[in-house]
This record gives sequence, C-alpha cells and structure tokens, in this order.
Amino acid sequence: MRPTGHLLAVVTLAGAIVATSQAQTAAPQPPPKANVKADAPQSEREKLIAVQREHTRSTLAEKSPLPEKRMSQILQFRMEHRQLVVNTPLKAPLISRRADIKGFGLPAELSFTQTDPADPTSSQLEFNLLDYPDKVTNVRIHLSCQPNTDGTAELSLESSLQTGTTGEHFARVVYTQTANRAALQAFGTASSEDQESKTVMISEKDFVTLREKHAADLETWLRPVLHRLQQDFVFATDSNAAWQTLANEWPVNPGVQAKVEALLPDLNSPQWQVRHTAEKELAKLGRDGATVILHHSRNGLSLEQNTRLDELLSRFQPLSSDEARRLSTNAEFMLDCEYCDDAMVRRLAAERLNKILGRPLHLDPNAPDAERGEAIEHLRSQLGPSQRKDAAH
Repeated sequence: MRPTGHLLAVVTLAGAIVATSQAQTAAPQPPPKANVKADAPQSEREKLIAVQREHTRSTLAEKSPLPEKRMSQILQFRMEHRQLVVNTPLKAPLISRRADIKGFGLPAELSFTQTDPADPTSSQLEFNLLDYPDKVTNVRIHLSCQPNTDGTAELSLESSLQTGTTGEHFARVVYTQTANRAALQAFGTASSEDQESKTVMISEKDFVTLREKHAADLETWLRPVLHRLQQDFVFATDSNAAWQTLANEWPVNPGVQAKVEALLPDLNSPQWQVRHTAEKELAKLGRDGATVILHHSRNGLSLEQNTRLDELLSRFQPLSSDEARRLSTNAEFMLDCEYCDDAMVRRLAAERLNKILGRPLHLDPNAPDAERGEAIEHLRSQLGPSQRKDAAH
C-alpha cells in the first residue's frame, strides 16, 4: 500500500496537468501565420546600384551646401532669340557646391565662375547630377553653359541612362548649341520597352526650328532629360498654335474690335502705302486682333481686303486645319499650353482640359512657375495613351 503523501502528490500533479491542458484548450489560439513570401535576393545589378547610390550620397555630403532649395532659385532654362539660354540668380564664384534641390532624389553638384562681373560671357556654369531613381537605374546629366546671356553663347547638355535587370536598356543624349546652330545626337533604346537601339542625329539653325521640324525626336529623347531637371517650360506650346486650337473660346476685346473695324476700309484704299500701313497696324493687335478678324463677317469685303485678312490670320495659324482640330481635344497638348507665357492661353486651356478629362482639375493657371509645373507634370502622369500628343489618329 502506497504512502498517503505519495498518493496525494500524484493526484495533485495529475490535476495540475489536466488543468493546464484545459486552460490551453480554452485559451484563444493565435491566427495562423500568413504565408509571407520571402524577398527575392538582390540581383548583381541591384547590388551595384545600391553601392553607387551610397557612394554618391556620401561624397556629396562632404561638399558645402547652397542655401537655395528650389531649382528656380538655382537655374532656369528660357528662350531668347529662338535659342535655349540658362538664367541663374546665383552669384559667382561657387566652386563644387552641393545643391539639395526639392524633387531630386540625390543632391546635384554645381560650380559657377565669372572672371568679369560686368560681362556674362566671361562666366561658366557646370551642373552635374547623378541619380538612381529605382533599384536598377542610374542617370548622369551634365550641363555646361554661359548663363544669363542672349542665346549666342555655347551650351552643352549631356545625359546617359542605363536601366533593366542587367542594365540592358540605355540612352545617350547630347544637345549642343551655338549662336546659329542647335543639334541633337541620341543613341540607345528610347524606353525600357524597346528592344532595338536607335540613332538620331539632327541639327537646325536654332532650337525653335529644331523643335518645330523634329518634334517627335525631341519629345522622345530630349524632353525626359529636361524633365529630370524640372525644365518642362522649354516645351511650352507655341502661343499662336495654342490660340488656333482655342480660338472659338477666345474672348473678343471690344476695344480691339473697334480698332479692327476702323482699319478695315484702309485695306481697300487705292493707295498702296495706306493699305500697307493698315495691315501693319492690324498685325500689332496680336491674337486679340486675330480673334476679331476670324469671327468678323466677310460680307461686302473686296478681294484685296479678304486676301490681306487671310494673310494676317495665317501668321497666327502655324498648324494645318486637321492638326489644329486633333490637338484641340488632346489633353497633353493642353497641358503643354499651361507652360505658355500668355495668361489667356493658360486659362482657356485649363477650361478645355476640364471638358476633355470630364472632371474639375486642381490646376491654377496663374500659380507661380514652379508650383504650376509640379501640378502639370502630376496631371501628365495620369494621362492614358489615347490622351498623349503622339496617340494614333
């Protein structure tokens, strides 16, 4: 017969085991762990980009920073005498300074020298950007120019991009400009979807002519470079082309209308000088004058008057009628109108965009350039393929 104490211990131990078992059964069980997919190991390309990004960051961290944080405070592309020019409010000398620019993934590096403070042509600006926008992409942009000049100085903009899981996609772009020449050279795959490389070598007498005659090439190769530099204003729609697509909504200015009607009889004068002077005065009325002429009744006008009015209108109609009709309902074209200097173009284009997209847009056509540019590019990123300027038609 077992001792009572030993039996009691056994019973107590058994009871504890049962109680513990019951407690475990009654306690709520944690939900089963989700089947979490383990992160794929980094590719060799991703490892390389990570090392390069960190090296660039640490190297730039050692440089003295500029206090300016917006691109518009550092440099801005503008158009002068149909050429690209770079303006900067910065004061030389600045040697190898770091620019922490809002909207850039990594800082840029800038140097600005000027041997004669009174002579802009004695200046030189060098701007370098190394960026790694995603795990497999590296971008290098170098700008060299004489800023704050009138379009006659030399300018060079170079960009190289490499991307893809093994770096198989690339693009090399070089834009050069002198007083009487603008040239674009490009080589590579225009996008990450392209499988075959392309080569482009084009030149014209100035940037505006280059853009007019080779719009598709500049959109494909040069615009992405300038977009990275926050310089989309360079691709503002020609104001007359914008007017041509918006003419039906362009308001008639009563004062301008009175001037047009007063000058119309002189276009039929027997004296050539009177006709010529009247035509010159009508041309001075600009797009407001063109609007009045466009909507003015031609009843009773002579052949001479009609011929001169048609010639005047043609100065404000750079597009073919078919192209103007297509672009009048194109969202991307209207977005580029928002970069125009003409406030009326921007207001009417914003109203047209509301109709095209079927919703109100948070776009202030009178906002400061930098703020407006951010809003424009945000809206551009939301456009579908059919809303692009190069959509099939």
